[in-house]
Amino acid sequence: MRKLVITSLAKEDTKNVLEFIEAKWGESSRMKFSNKLNKNLNLIAFNPELFPKSEINNRIRKCVISKQSSLFYTFDNYEIKVLMVFDTRQNPNKVTKIK
Repeated sequence: MRKLVITSLAKEDTKNVLEFIEAKWGESSRMKFSNKLNKNLNLIAFNPELFPKSEINNRIRKCVISKQSSLFYTFDNYEIKVLMVFDTRQNPNKVTKIK
């Protein structure tokens, strides 16, 4: 199995999204989102080709977590790298800056 690496940007994005959800809709909504995120990370860990390539960059895959959020990642033979957790309420130009 490949090693799952979460970049500092993805960690910060996740923290911000979770804080926003909790402030807006409460702890139970935060937990639901967190569970969806973890479920999708497990799916990616077992089958990184499961989700489609991003329209922005074909080396990057996009996993839709909810209507408002997506996870972007890359992978090779050794690791899966989570690059960003994108909240659609953010500036859409931020996605084009994924590295």
